[in-house]
Amino acid sequence: MNSNILESLKTKYHSVIQKIIDENEPFYQFENQVHWNFFHDNNVALVAFCDKGFNIQINILAVVKAYEELNQPLMIELFILHEIRHLFQRFCVQDLYYNDPPKLAIPQAQQWANEFNNYIKATDNIELYYSQSIEFDAFSFSHAVMLYKYGNVEYIIPPKFLDERTPFINVMQMWLKHFTDNKYPKGN
Repeated sequence: MNSNILESLKTKYHSVIQKIIDENEPFYQFENQVHWNFFHDNNVALVAFCDKGFNIQINILAVVKAYEELNQPLMIELFILHEIRHLFQRFCVQDLYYNDPPKLAIPQAQQWANEFNNYIKATDNIELYYSQSIEFDAFSFSHAVMLYKYGNVEYIIPPKFLDERTPFINVMQMWLKHFTDNKYPKGN
């Protein structure tokens, strides 16, 4: 794909992505601004990632596929929420090391720090990837937000490695209760 087409697609979807990020702000549990950029990769399974610089990188080709080919736009929101949860985790780790006492004081922060430093990619070992606390947390959070906002969406299904585990269901239910009790906004 030539650079003019890519730039045109980035322009077309910039406000769409920004709106997703802005509308989900009540769920983030941090006050920092979310910084993001587009990148492009022909592997559309690589939808988004949170880089070490605390930026979310979103694959414009995955966005185009979800919106224009598959008619599954909420998949992009799901992945953005997943990566925003990784941002939260990174903020907690940063807080653990740079604030005395830590302001966020999340008990999992040390484990998250170890996992970020020894990250296992899904392409390296799929079962170990899903067993990481940072991934379990990000998947349960993002799926719970989507379920809370939109109810059951046919194409938003938890990963097979997680959906059969009782702790995943329990954590999602805890998130749903938290969102309901605190009157978080629902989706359109």
